[in-house]
Amino acid sequence: NAAFTDCKVISLSATESKKTKAYANCSFNNNSAAQQVDRVTVYHQFNYNTENITDLGPYSLDRDSLYVNGYHEITSPTNELPVVPEEQNPLEGQKPLCFNVSFAITNLPYNPVLFSSTSLLYQSASRTITHQLNALYGNSNINAEFLECTVISLSSPNGVNVKVQAACFFKTGPQKVDNVILKQDFRDRTNNTSTLATYKLDSNSLLITGCEELKSTVEPATPAERDHLIISEQQGDLTFQVNFTIINYNFTDELQIPSSPEYEHMTTNIMRQLSRLFENSTLKDSYRVCHITSLSPGSIKVSTFCYFDPSKSTRPVLSKG
Repeated sequence: NAAFTDCKVISLSATESKKTKAYANCSFNNNSAAQQVDRVTVYHQFNYNTENITDLGPYSLDRDSLYVNGYHEITSPTNELPVVPEEQNPLEGQKPLCFNVSFAITNLPYNPVLFSSTSLLYQSASRTITHQLNALYGNSNINAEFLECTVISLSSPNGVNVKVQAACFFKTGPQKVDNVILKQDFRDRTNNTSTLATYKLDSNSLLITGCEELKSTVEPATPAERDHLIISEQQGDLTFQVNFTIINYNFTDELQIPSSPEYEHMTTNIMRQLSRLFENSTLKDSYRVCHITSLSPGSIKVSTFCYFDPSKSTRPVLSKG
């Protein structure tokens, strides 16, 4: 426990057997004064402290569900009843349908803190909006195929209304699900896009597209953004490797080719979002640029290097803020 720093839940999602799958990121300090921490150590500690992966506080766990950075141990069989094979549904196992759902809230007071994903204000608002979206589609005409919605970002392009960008997931099943149906259900259950529970909406702001369609809406990189691609680390820079996973897009073969339009669209959009994030943070004075070094499968795993000039700010630049 001397090496442990913290854990953060990254996402919750539904499995085909209606269980809840949790993804978390846990941080530890590796140093010579404490026990070295690796994925096997973390796995065994989790196993020991959850009674062989059965109980975590009030939660009952699937004993065969634990993975730590890909490490997994097959659990010993217990006196469980034999599993009777069931006929496989040909639609099961297909990847979920993903839709981008965006709209503007007009009665949520503008506050820059609201747009920082680490702030309590953002987390509170995103939880409430996620709950309302889940209730909306969970009680809609396509509820049999609905899985979950999650808020991706909150922003204010016009400095007045709050724009919500969410991703909603549906099973591939016998019932037809497309952006037209999602849009009609949203309108029907928000009084023609005017209210979502306590939130008042801009009736002209609703936009629903397939997740794969978003790349076509990204404007080409500007000359300044293309120049950033060839900017190298400068003397005195503090360099941080920033890695994260995008869960509402699927990796495609085109994203393995840096010269492809799909790769350019994706990396341009990610770089813009990273720049917007840091330029609206307490590190805005020292931030210079982020470079995407790779995209890899696993939804989409993004690896970047971000450069900061500490001489431009009196605030220290640390890897953990």
